[in-house]
Amino acid sequence: WKRPSTRWKNLKMLGINVGKAYEWSNSRKGYCRIANSAILHRALNNDYFTKQGYVGFANHYYWKTTHQTKLF
Repeated sequence: WKRPSTRWKNLKMLGINVGKAYEWSNSRKGYCRIANSAILHRALNNDYFTKQGYVGFANHYYWKTTHQTKLF
């Protein structure tokens, strides 16, 4: 994800159209600013990470708060 060509290929593989992938892959903004962009929120959403096997913080919090057994 460091080089613009790699960003472009990866965004295309994640289902982003070619024009937007080119636009955001050649952006000179820093990693933190691109990470907060709408294009990455659309490409790397919670469903993507769930399919990869990562449990989200919201799911973990829900599991801890609703399925916790009573102590007394």
